[in-house]
Amino acid sequence: MIQLQFSVLGSGSIKVKGIIMATMNISVPDPMKDWIQSQVNTGAYANTNDYVRDLIRQDQEHRSKLKALQNAITVGIESGISNN
Repeated sequence: MIQLQFSVLGSGSIKVKGIIMATMNISVPDPMKDWIQSQVNTGAYANTNDYVRDLIRQDQEHRSKLKALQNAITVGIESGISNN
């Protein structure tokens, strides 16, 4: 098990590009650490911090879209059966 350290938005002790960043520690198994590093090594991410932040942004977007879809389904169900 390897412990990774990365920064996430929030109240914290450092400021990067005008954004206050908080330090957060997570532990991941070696295969996950290797996967994260392989993604960084592709050049798509500057470092592990960028990769983890991107995962969080993607999750936030996914959950937002899922919530909108669930709301639309609820509206459709609550509107009743169409006579057309």
